[in-house]
Amino acid sequence: MRDPVLELKALCEAFQTERVDLRSSAQRFLAMLGWEFPLSFTPSEGVEALHAAPFLLRARCGDSLAVLFLPAGLLESPSSLYDRGLDFCKVSRFLVDEMKSLNAEYLLVSDLRSVYLYDLAEEGLLICADNAEEFQEELAATLYKPAMDKGSLGDLRRPPRSTLACQLRDWRLFWVDQFVSNAACPEASADLLIDRMITIRFLFAHKIFRRTRVQLEQRFDALILGCFRGEIQNPGEQLSNLFHDMWFDWHLDLFRPDPELEAALARSPLAAKFIMESKLLSQSKIALAISLESFNFGEPEEKLRVRMVPDSNEDREHYLSIQSLNSIDDARIMVDLQEEGYRAIFFWFDRVVALYEKFSEDFDEEHPFDEENAVEGMELLAWSAVDAGRPEACADALAYACKHGFGIFCATSTQYRIGRLLFTLHLIERYHQRHQVVERFPSFEPVFEKRPDVLHADEVLFKRGGRAPQRPSA
Repeated sequence: MRDPVLELKALCEAFQTERVDLRSSAQRFLAMLGWEFPLSFTPSEGVEALHAAPFLLRARCGDSLAVLFLPAGLLESPSSLYDRGLDFCKVSRFLVDEMKSLNAEYLLVSDLRSVYLYDLAEEGLLICADNAEEFQEELAATLYKPAMDKGSLGDLRRPPRSTLACQLRDWRLFWVDQFVSNAACPEASADLLIDRMITIRFLFAHKIFRRTRVQLEQRFDALILGCFRGEIQNPGEQLSNLFHDMWFDWHLDLFRPDPELEAALARSPLAAKFIMESKLLSQSKIALAISLESFNFGEPEEKLRVRMVPDSNEDREHYLSIQSLNSIDDARIMVDLQEEGYRAIFFWFDRVVALYEKFSEDFDEEHPFDEENAVEGMELLAWSAVDAGRPEACADALAYACKHGFGIFCATSTQYRIGRLLFTLHLIERYHQRHQVVERFPSFEPVFEKRPDVLHADEVLFKRGGRAPQRPSA
């Protein structure tokens, strides 16, 4: 009776140590999994340049798995990536990008030692193996033809949110430590650098800006590609210039100039590696829920603020319920991160925006525009005069909520930093959900305020013209 583990191990070892043909070894590998007649396909020129052996496995359930076998030594060990919180090595990142245009849902990459299995739609790492034993234990049962025909790939358990958050946190802490230790960068500036890179990845995935988005996205991609190829001079300075232009064009508060960060990037030899590694995180990690969960560590009080679920607040609910078309522009509520936690940002901001949308609908019902009976523009002119009386809060709900209707109290610089990142991602997500394209991001100057030492219950509700905001320190 043949031992499949030993047989597979012998095949892999022979390929690594002897001059065995890659394609024939790959076909034997697939045959061991029940795929006697895998389909071939013509890959892109970039994939061909790696001398890959490409195959396509189509299961009866409809799932398609592209398989790329590579010459020995091209892939990094998956365990080394996992320890750094990464989902890709340089080669697997390139291959996933190249294979997205193929009509396949999954991609398996292997050099007959290391094995990576990716979900192409989500660009996420599903499972990996360092050697034949791990492959047989973790992956083989899923890839057997009878199992794939029954939908085993779709049944694979995706990495839980807690795992993704832990890996994102490990990546953040590693690079903060690197810039603090090796580039004389203040910790606050190093944290800001990570927040910016997460925001850039999130932002380009949601595409909410009208002005210069394409140009800046192309510059960012060119910078990453140049770092991978080793062709970029002064990558840290180029990254700082990109940050500056994002601040100038979009007014994203996170990109407000930070001279200490710019100086650290300019002198650090780590910049190119950092820029490359920011691309080696799967898009599934660049999500609001993952970013929130990634802060679930450290001091017990901060961990509690991450986990806290917003409670009902009778004072706020009553305050919002008594607003009208005449008063809504002056209404304002404040969230206290110290006592309410970070999830309260999303809950109460959305409540304010929902109220604005309700009043906008009420205004339209009270002042209907009869488009069918409009005569020579007279009705339109009359409607314009009426529409001028629409509350400002109802014209651009998200921007007005930032301008006046919603605020956040922060007691510490940590709360401010985390709150600012989470609110930025949430606001991007809300613009995307509404299919609303914007020229510039709303200013956060009116949003974040330093928490008073003693916060009275009525200070979470303000009328316009109340006390001036005091911006927290970063």
